Amino acid sequence: SDYVVSSYIPTIGSLLAARNAYSPILKDNVQALVAATPRSSMSQWSDLINTREEARAIRAVLPSGSMMELSPADDACIEGENGITAETLLKLLPQTNILHLACHGHQDLENPLQSGFILRDEKLTIERLMPVPLPRAFMAFLSACETAKGDFNQPDQVVHLAAAMFFAGFKSVIATLWSMADADGPEIARSVYQKIFSGKLDHIDPDDIAYALDEAVTKLRTVQPEPLRWAPYIHLGI
Repeated sequence: SDYVVSSYIPTIGSLLAARNAYSPILKDNVQALVAATPRSSMSQWSDLINTREEARAIRAVLPSGSMMELSPADDACIEGENGITAETLLKLLPQTNILHLACHGHQDLENPLQSGFILRDEKLTIERLMPVPLPRAFMAFLSACETAKGDFNQPDQVVHLAAAMFFAGFKSVIATLWSMADADGPEIARSVYQKIFSGKLDHIDPDDIAYALDEAVTKLRTVQPEPLRWAPYIHLGI
């Protein structure tokens, strides 16, 4: 990371398909779904208090009018037992250019299609996400644990949450190889979105995303030099 900016891809064919399907996203026309789950009704999962701050940090950076409107119950920026539900996320995804998802992630090694995101009411699995049409999808920021975690016994198989979102239609995905610290989410997200939207171009340059993540991770590394804190974040796609 001191010499190169890394980006990964499940297969060469998927990279070609993503580049062929890509069309520029104007910054003024972005539809961003910023979804977070500070607390889930599934009691086995711990609270993620900083996801609320993360959602607020992103809202402060994104262009005016780009945030997709959520009901008070689904909006984690509002204090209380709020957070996105699976039904709301599935309903809004087809309209979304940018998805930012701050929650718990779960990789099911026995049945990868049952891997998913822990939302306010339930786990939203890969199996339910894959059939959803995503005609406008561009970037997914999966601010959750283990969203790009592989299988130790089958390292050549790419079956994880980040790859699923990529194959579903998102052209660029930010994900994690292992558990991330809840406290790091707001700063990583703020830095990434500031970099992406600060350029002079009227559209989002896909090349900026991997560099934005690298810059954010470098900042985190200066204050948290332990690799377990800064090294899990990776970029996949174009």
